Amino acid sequence: MDWKSLLARIPNKVQVTSKIFYEILWSPKIHKAEDACGLMRPDTKQIIIEQGHPPKLTTVIYLHEVLHAFSEEYDLKLTENQILKMEKALYYALKEGNLFK
Repeated sequence: MDWKSLLARIPNKVQVTSKIFYEILWSPKIHKAEDACGLMRPDTKQIIIEQGHPPKLTTVIYLHEVLHAFSEEYDLKLTENQILKMEKALYYALKEGNLFK
């Protein structure tokens, strides 16, 4: 998978429902927790991604936080463990030739 290409395609905003968009913001450091590299803020409709990580990790952080936004907006109440499992499943769905040719 071409992670640099995917990283370059992360948008400035992502549509989560028919009427709700989340703004994508970049931060030098996420202060919420030591191991947090991303953050989803439902109140302000923002996804914050920590800068400075390799392309693969940054892309995975983006997908992870988008999954949190879907869970929030569709009232799915997904746990962190469920989000992590879905994140892994998305990797296979996005593999070249697997979802789209």
